Amino acid sequence: MMQSLLSAEVLLPSLQDLVSKYPKWLEENGSKVPAADKERYEKQHELLKTVCGELEKESPNDTPEMKKQQFQKVFESMQKMQELGQPPAELMDVNIDPTQLSNPNQCPMM
Repeated sequence: MMQSLLSAEVLLPSLQDLVSKYPKWLEENGSKVPAADKERYEKQHELLKTVCGELEKESPNDTPEMKKQQFQKVFESMQKMQELGQPPAELMDVNIDPTQLSNPNQCPMM
C-alpha cells in the first residue's frame, strides 16, 4: 500500500507544483525567516527535487527490483523531509502534507 501511495501517479503532480513554488517563496521570504529556517526550507526543496527525479524515472516496464529500489529512495527522502518539519505554510495545499506520506499512521488518507 505504501508503495502505491509513493508512486509517481499519486505524488508527482503535487510535488512538482510544490517544487516550482519554492524558489519564488525563498526569494521573497528568505530574508524574513531565521537563517536556520531558511536553510531547512532549502534542504526541503532539494529533497523534493530528488523525489521528483526518482518519480519521473518510473516506467511501467520497470522490473520489480527497480521498483523496489525507486520506492526505497523515495521513502528515504520523504522520511528526511519529515525530519525537517513542515514546509512553509504558504506553499502547502491544506489537504495534503507530503511529510505525512512517509508515515502511514499519519497519512491523511488513512
